[in-house]
Amino acid sequence: MLAQSTDEALKKISRQRFDTIIFDMGRPPDSRAGYTLLDKLRSSRDQTPFIIYAGSRDPEHVAESRRHGAIGCINNANELFEMVLSALGHDALKRQCTPTGERLSARHSRRSAAGDWER
Repeated sequence: MLAQSTDEALKKISRQRFDTIIFDMGRPPDSRAGYTLLDKLRSSRDQTPFIIYAGSRDPEHVAESRRHGAIGCINNANELFEMVLSALGHDALKRQCTPTGERLSARHSRRSAAGDWER
């Protein structure tokens, strides 16, 4: 499900349960929108695993995201995929399947810059 703003995300989260939330760090006009949403969720005792997708993965950003209650701060699609699977407790699935459900083999082990699984 897609939300275009922090307020829209809060409304959707109040109506439906999610297994994991992935949210951009910055959305105009709030450059720290990821933390804004996460802080509101945690203050309401919502403990849904939360991943911040940001342009930077500097150690201080990762540490700050964890202080706010996120399980991570990622800027790489492959790492995001692995973090989501880990949050869902599907480590075994991660070793067996690609994002499309296709069996993972040595030929399918890297993602290209275009986002397609290399064959």
